Amino acid sequence: MPNFDPSALGCRFEFVETLGGGGSGGVVLRCADQVLGREVAVKVLPPGATPEEFKALRGLQHPGVVEVLDQGRSLAGDHAWFSMDLVEGSRAPRTTSRSRCGLASWSVGSGTSPG
Repeated sequence: MPNFDPSALGCRFEFVETLGGGGSGGVVLRCADQVLGREVAVKVLPPGATPEEFKALRGLQHPGVVEVLDQGRSLAGDHAWFSMDLVEGSRAPRTTSRSRCGLASWSVGSGTSPG
């Protein structure tokens, strides 16, 4: 969804920057939430996608999981979104390699794939 217009979220969120793509094909934005008075991450789902991820995350409470704050739909109603705590930090490099069984294994943080 590289062509999503952040103004479609309405006046609650003031767009700051695009943080990246979501695993569901959506986009994650850094926005200033005018209701909460702080910056948040807003995940915008592609048209037609249902916010199942929101429902799954909403009930979780764990130090390793960001808090989901709110959900809604774009002004036109075609994009579902949910907002969550903004976690500052750097993105860890992630690479994949194939194991002997042909399954992908992930290496996070080192920037190199396992030998």
